[in-house]
Amino acid sequence: MQNIITISGSLRPNSKTKCLLNYMAQSHKNLSIKDCPFLDQLPLYQPILDQNPLPIKVIAFREQLTRADAIVIATPEYLHNIPAALKNCLEWLTSPGTIAHKKVLAITYTPKAPRGEKAMQSLLYTLQALDTQIVSSLAMYHTDIAFNERGDVIQPFNDELLIEAFQLLIGD
Repeated sequence: MQNIITISGSLRPNSKTKCLLNYMAQSHKNLSIKDCPFLDQLPLYQPILDQNPLPIKVIAFREQLTRADAIVIATPEYLHNIPAALKNCLEWLTSPGTIAHKKVLAITYTPKAPRGEKAMQSLLYTLQALDTQIVSSLAMYHTDIAFNERGDVIQPFNDELLIEAFQLLIGD
């Protein structure tokens, strides 16, 4: 069974971005899809800290991603960019090559077009610098799929594009 890790760029407990990732996990119950819980627990990246002894949360974060077969990153947009917490977590992956050559599906999830375009470009630049294998990038909007407060889908949704992108991620 493939081990897929999801990373949400939003720190809010019931964010729409996390709802999207949960929806993806529920739609693929035959896979091991787990949320990466360390985003808000990582110290601010500083190259001087990236040596032994590493902070314990950084070690756990890197180990979880090392064991992953693939990664899904979904993010909102803040000031035309990815959120600082997401950027920080990705910076912690720089020196050891933790996610080099790993398959990654990059998603922006914003209220409406064209929001998210610059955030996606920033995310893709960072993933390229980390030497990942970007299988697809999806710009998704709250008008494509919406969730209620409990995280349930509240409008009809044609998820064909999402399914195809996910197939690229898990396919051989």
